[in-house]
This record gives sequence, structure tokens and C-alpha cells, in this order.
Amino acid sequence: MDKYIHNISGETKAYVGTEILQGAFLLIPFEKDSAYKNNEKLIIAISNGSAKMSRDGINDIEDINDALDFLKGNNVTVISQPQLSPFADKHVGDKSFFKRVHGILQDCVVGNNDFYFTIPYAAAKLNVIEIIGGEIGDTADFFVLDTAAGTVSTIPNYPLNQFAFDIVISKDYYEKHSEYDADVFTGLQLYCKINSVSVKKIGLNFILNEVK
Repeated sequence: MDKYIHNISGETKAYVGTEILQGAFLLIPFEKDSAYKNNEKLIIAISNGSAKMSRDGINDIEDINDALDFLKGNNVTVISQPQLSPFADKHVGDKSFFKRVHGILQDCVVGNNDFYFTIPYAAAKLNVIEIIGGEIGDTADFFVLDTAAGTVSTIPNYPLNQFAFDIVISKDYYEKHSEYDADVFTGLQLYCKINSVSVKKIGLNFILNEVK
């Protein structure tokens, strides 16, 4: 199966030691497929739109998740046979997904309170956030921020996307579940701003699936 990289960054780029002129397509050599699909620089370029993947060297794969799956070789049938593992896992093609849950508990004041979590995994998918200990009147905003080095945008801690806008938190327990998971990688920051109507402790759980 042929895989092409389309450089649309506006300048010459190099991946795995091979330069690609602006606007040009590069056919990934079969023997270097593993190196390209695990190249962090290329994954970031596809994620921020400065590179595209193509099946024929003519037409781009426009959806970022589809492009990353194509690069990684994840476009195959899910393996249905159970496999022994010390942890619960799910396999898609040659990739495994492992549930990773991280919690934050902190004291909150009346008004805005900032919760930050930095992604520790090379690749992961996020689709559930839990808020524990809220009350009627509390609201929240949720963002994904660039890394402290500005890996995606070139601007440190730049807001790359906002997924919640003044959502009203239910009493004691609130769960935000997205039908479309967010792809995140090492150094990206999950930022939740909670406006609390009273002094109290609030906890957040970030539920991810690490991709290996």
C-alpha cells in the first residue's frame, strides 16, 4: 500500500532525513515505513495541518484522524479474538489501547480556578472528563493548550482548541463525554477553568486511552 506525504507548510521540510519541497509529494519507501509512522515531527506536522497524507500522490486525506490512522497503518479490522494480557487492552491493527486515568484534587476559591494536566504519553486519545464535588451554579471551560515549548503553534501554552464553554456543572458529579475523541501527545496541556460559587475542594478525572 503506497503512502505519500504532501508538504503544504510553505517551506522545504525534512522527515526521517529526506527533504520534501513545498507543495511536493514524497512516496514513503516500504523499508522505512516504521521510521516514518513513528516520527514525532511528522505526526505533529499532520496534526497542525502543515503536512497531509495521500494514498495516490494526488489527493490529500483531509481528516486529521484518518490521515494519522493511514500513516500508522490502523485502517484494518479490529481483532476479535481475546488475547491474554496483564491489563485490560484493546487492539486495532498493530496498535494497543490502554486505559489511563489521572486525577487532580485541589482547593477552590470563589471565582475562577485553574486546573492543568500535562500529557505524559507519546500518543493518547481523550474523550471523558469527570468533575467531582461541584455544586449548582458552578461552570467550567475546557481547553487543550500547546506545549510549554510551543510545539504545534510555535507559541508556548497557546490555546489550540476549546471543547467546553461555560458548561453548567451538576451537583457532586459531572461527566463530559465526547463522541469524537481528541488525539493528544506528550507535552500538550489539558486546562480546565472552573468558576466556583463557594470555597470547596473540586476533583477532576481525565480518562485517556494510551496508544502503543
